[in-house]
Amino acid sequence: MAKMIADCMEVPLIYSEVDTGQVRPGYDLNYDLDASKLHNLKDCPKFYLTSQDYLAKIVTWYLKNKEWL
Repeated sequence: MAKMIADCMEVPLIYSEVDTGQVRPGYDLNYDLDASKLHNLKDCPKFYLTSQDYLAKIVTWYLKNKEWL
């Protein structure tokens, strides 16, 4: 997520990855959500932007409205 935000802001991100299996034994790496019930709703809005497009819109908004940071 941090890498995606840095890409949207066009700034470099210096980081190192941590093996979460060793840091937190028993940590569940899979948090997939099942949205099938939401998609079956008649009034469910249809989204045509990808999550990266939405993230770019959010980052851009905050950069233009820094008083909200």
